[in-house]
This record gives sequence, structure tokens and C-alpha cells, in this order.
Amino acid sequence: MGGISVIFLMSFLSLIYFMFIAILSFIIIYIVISYTMTSITVMSMRKKLKYKNNFISFIPVFNKYLLGNLVNEKLLGALSSILTFLLMGFGTYLYICKNFKTLPFTFFIILLIITFIIDTVITYKMYDRCDSKYKDIVTLLNCLSLGVLRPI
Repeated sequence: MGGISVIFLMSFLSLIYFMFIAILSFIIIYIVISYTMTSITVMSMRKKLKYKNNFISFIPVFNKYLLGNLVNEKLLGALSSILTFLLMGFGTYLYICKNFKTLPFTFFIILLIITFIIDTVITYKMYDRCDSKYKDIVTLLNCLSLGVLRPI
């Protein structure tokens, strides 16, 4: 009887491990696709507006600043890029140190929410500049999907 329960427990732990790997893989794939789509969008918009050096939109944090610059909101773009850099560093710190205490994790969540709000405002202004007919609907879908549909 003891052997069967050990086998059951080990298979359950394996299932949890594989679920963690699957979720982590999905998150990494989404981040790569989102970054690529955002960079291509910024590069295309810069090309239409006849900017030089369009390939700088593929610099990971700098493309947020460029997106803010395209909608004439340099301050929001700079703030978004700084907060994104802080999120990357703080998230890496939380992952490496396994420090999921209340205060650091709450600070991380607050930074995440503020960055989401700023990115949504920048995206709304971009939609307003490009296509003011559907800007409200697209922004609502962006908010309801928690930013998943933003790069599309």
C-alpha cells in the first residue's frame, strides 16, 4: 500500500512541475511575440513618419520611449521605459532571491499596474492619432484582455 501512495504522490508532483514549465513557457513565448510585434509596429510608424534609424525600435526598453515619442508624449514614454526597466530588474531579483514577502511583492504588483496604465494611455493616444473611429473599442478590449491584445 505504501508503494502505491508514493507512486501517486510522485506522479502528482511531476504533474505540478510540468504545469509550471508549461505556464512559464507560455509566458516567455507571449513576451517574445509581444516584444516583436510592438517593435515592428514602432518601426513601421517611424518609417511612415520618415524618421531615420528605424531599427532602434528593437532595443527592448527604448522602444517604449519611442512609442511615447511617436504620440508626442515624451514624458509618458520615458516613464514607461523606466518603469519597464525597474520591473525587469525587480522581477529578476524576486525570482533569484525567492523573496515573495508581502512588501516587495506588493511593490512589484503596484509597479506592474502603473506600467499597465501608462502603456494603455500611450496606446489610446496612438489609436486616437491613427484611427479615432475605433479607439474606444480597441482600448476597452486592451483593458479587458489585460494588455494581451495590445500588440495586435
